[in-house]
Amino acid sequence: IQSLLRGFLVKGRYSALCTGLVLIQSQVRGIQSRISFHNSITSIVKVQCFVRARLQRRRYANTRYGIIIIQARVRGAHERSVMRRMNDAIFLIQSRARGVQCRDRRRQLVSRVSLLQAWARGMMVRTCRRNMHYVAVKIQSLLRGFLVKGRYSALCTGLVLIQSQVRGIQSRISFHNSITSIVKVQCFVRARLQRRRYANTRYGIIIIQARVRGAHERSVMRRMNDAIFLIQSRARGVQCRDRRRQLVSRVSLLQAWARGMMVRTCRRNMHYVAVKIQSLLRG
Repeated sequence: IQSLLRGFLVKGRYSALCTGLVLIQSQVRGIQSRISFHNSITSIVKVQCFVRARLQRRRYANTRYGIIIIQARVRGAHERSVMRRMNDAIFLIQSRARGVQCRDRRRQLVSRVSLLQAWARGMMVRTCRRNMHYVAVKIQSLLRGFLVKGRYSALCTGLVLIQSQVRGIQSRISFHNSITSIVKVQCFVRARLQRRRYANTRYGIIIIQARVRGAHERSVMRRMNDAIFLIQSRARGVQCRDRRRQLVSRVSLLQAWARGMMVRTCRRNMHYVAVKIQSLLRG
């Protein structure tokens, strides 16, 4: 009867304890999930390092937990066998003591049996709590690993999208800056080439004009001198001595008219050449 009563009481307490632990685990999981979600929003940069360290620790924890589970099972089996033996020994001692001892030692036997029962119940409760603690730790580690995996995958996807957007913006900005700088350099180089060409062309035209003017002036002066000498020689040979003064005056007049004609013709030709060169440059 005592064994059945103890088993019924232990089963009731175990079921109530399991229900309470399940409620506590659900509350703790809810609180932990909310806290972890809030922390993950403020610590996105540290997630990768934390996940790597967490994976290493989880591997170590899984190995350690497997060893602990094996040890716990071995210890549980040993404790259960010890408890069975102890219960069998207690029941045997009680039955034999009740048959052997007298009525006057009943109180002592009852007190000793109570002590043994309390010790056995304490051992069972401690063993049950230890097993439940290991189970709760295992469930919490699995749940945390699942949550961390989901957050890590979402975080990786978001980071990849952000990196692609930032790289696209940077490439477009760099391309626009490079195009702008290339256009500026091209404009500068073209302007410098045009100025250099204009300066070279203008210098060449000035040199050509100076040479043409000098050659034309020299040829005109040479022709004028030849004509003057020819006129003077013919006038001196033909005219008489008595008309020398008239001839000299006429020769002077002719020389002045010829010089004026030559100068006007030279100016007209030089003006035409300058206008022609300017039209060519403008074209």
